[in-house]
Amino acid sequence: MENKKFIIFTDLKNFTYKNSLLTDTQIGQILTKFESIITSSAEVHNITLVKSIGDSYLALSDNVNDTTLFSQEIVKVSQKYDTTQKLDLKKISLRVTLTYGHISEHISLNLKDYFGEAINMGSRIMDITPAGKIFCSEEVRHKLPSVVSSTFIWDFSFHGSIEKTSIYSLTPVSEQELNHLHHSENTDFQNCDDIIFRASCVAAVLSIQPIPFLENFNLIATHLYMILKISERFELEVNLKESSKIFAELITPLWVSFFALQWAGTAVKILLPWFGWLLFAPVSFGVSYALWKIYVMYFYYRRSGEQMTPELIKELFKKHKKDGVQLAKKEKNEIIRVWKKYSHQILSIRKEKNYDLIQKDTIDMLQSKK
Repeated sequence: MENKKFIIFTDLKNFTYKNSLLTDTQIGQILTKFESIITSSAEVHNITLVKSIGDSYLALSDNVNDTTLFSQEIVKVSQKYDTTQKLDLKKISLRVTLTYGHISEHISLNLKDYFGEAINMGSRIMDITPAGKIFCSEEVRHKLPSVVSSTFIWDFSFHGSIEKTSIYSLTPVSEQELNHLHHSENTDFQNCDDIIFRASCVAAVLSIQPIPFLENFNLIATHLYMILKISERFELEVNLKESSKIFAELITPLWVSFFALQWAGTAVKILLPWFGWLLFAPVSFGVSYALWKIYVMYFYYRRSGEQMTPELIKELFKKHKKDGVQLAKKEKNEIIRVWKKYSHQILSIRKEKNYDLIQKDTIDMLQSKK
């Protein structure tokens, strides 16, 4: 079967990064809310929901009026919901793209799917569509009723397409937003991603020295360094002393889990002195990886005027520690390379004024919270 349809793509902006930081419960809340918005609106406007993949939907329509009304409604309702969320990461941040053209139906494994140039174009336009916007192709724009206004964005060249594609927006776009489209967009988390990995590599290599407990002093240095660097990415002023208090605050709910792992690592080194420490390196990477993800979330919450609960910290730690261990096993060679390049920089924090005193105070704070 081949015919012409209006193709609607929906996507939640930065969902990959939300999924990497939020708990499964929080992600489920976002998806459940959006599902209720899109399904109820689709029923009203005669929209066929073809499939969903994670946070994205592919929908089809025969009518341009239904297509535009549906798109405008789901964006409006999503934005209304987003105003109730203080934390940016908990927002739906919906974006929509519209194209029009021939599509073909294909049955594979007893599942119905569609393909065609218009579908490919819709997914490519989505890559440059900001949150809260509805971008469309020139074919859709020509079919819009006169009451629907549109703004020309630019003629865009997509990979694999010889001709340029004219893209329009059905939602207002400011000059600042338009200029921003020409540059790659980085979220706070994307900006923090590199230093999280670097610090986790340093922590992993520190753990493989064979002398029990010796690495703990250097590990505190890496944690304080990371808290300072992440706070800079969020443009928040945090000094070394305050970073130690943040570390103690966030590690307290994890006291049993964190220090049980430290003792487990020590036991492995004692019982298997020749290679046991190598077995524990991925675990050390995973623990640090999880903690630094929690630091990022801490600053997201802090900037939004909210606080992280102990239960949330525990859930995030469990999720990201597992992810970190798997990542370490895949990136063994990269971990060594990163250690050689960045360990001196990260551990240089030990040269900061009053560092020894602050480290002692940090240890005292942790002991008092047992």
